[in-house]
Amino acid sequence: MFYSVWGHGLTDNLRYLWFLTSDAFKQRFHDLPVVYISWWKGAAGKENFIELLKIMGIDINLMRLVDKPTQFENIILPDESFYCTETTEREFTAEYREMIERVRSFALKNRTPSAKKIYYLYGRRQYGEERLAEYFRSKGY
Repeated sequence: MFYSVWGHGLTDNLRYLWFLTSDAFKQRFHDLPVVYISWWKGAAGKENFIELLKIMGIDINLMRLVDKPTQFENIILPDESFYCTETTEREFTAEYREMIERVRSFALKNRTPSAKKIYYLYGRRQYGEERLAEYFRSKGY
């Protein structure tokens, strides 16, 4: 299941995409289609997902959306590279950290100059958010 929302993209999507950048995938499975199901319906909303794939260096032409009941002879489901456990709050593998570093490097290379003071609203009304937004507005954000 892939999500088009950036926050989920950086947590939920990246935890599985690591395999597509691995040597094992590149050597043994690079010419096989990669199937997925998605949270969004239709074309709207998947731009973030496609952008994330491009940033990771993943060939989007290999990706195949499964949107109806389908059968496969074999399926490889990669293990998660970021997860929460009962004993630890979060665990990140080296592969996950590498993918985050790819996103970070891309952002640093492709950022554009902007204002010094920015406050991003969640976008939907959250309890107390207007008060917080007003505070930041009063400080020049």
